[in-house]
Amino acid sequence: EWPSVSFCDCNTFSFIFMPLKRTEKQQIVDALAAELAKGASVAVVSFQALTMKDSAALRQSLRGAHGSLQVVPKRLFARVVAALGWPASLAETGDSVAVAWSSDLVAPAKSLHAYAKSTEGARLLGGVLEGAVLDGSAVERLALLPSPEILRGQLVSVLAGPLRGVLGVFTSVLRCVPAVLQAKAQM
Repeated sequence: EWPSVSFCDCNTFSFIFMPLKRTEKQQIVDALAAELAKGASVAVVSFQALTMKDSAALRQSLRGAHGSLQVVPKRLFARVVAALGWPASLAETGDSVAVAWSSDLVAPAKSLHAYAKSTEGARLLGGVLEGAVLDGSAVERLALLPSPEILRGQLVSVLAGPLRGVLGVFTSVLRCVPAVLQAKAQM
């Protein structure tokens, strides 16, 4: 559970405007690092302004995929990145940082890509997919992938295409056999 902090704890909507103590900062870093380490995929976006409406929409889109979103001060996020051994480029931004994670492989990327696309000043910084660190463009490509159901359908179509051709050849040969036999019988 997140300790009371000076930034918005959007889960409880409590605001406390006191500086964080060093131990509180370390608790936040440890808790977030533990959560991110458990997620199969993580996506990070930098933004200039995240409204409560946008925040609620992002959380709602991630909730269906058993994901979470947390807005983190950039200095604390830099500590989280260092604690997890990720490249510092994930935390290099002049703006605020939101991090999304989930057990679903593409849900964080899709949610944050949609937000970054619709919001001026927001950009994907990168992410992590099953331990592999991705840059912003790789996260964007991941977000643009079709859903698993569509990919399965495309795979079945690709596999079924040649089979349909072979089946067409066999049926056309079988259609010709009676005509050839009848012509042979009339000779």
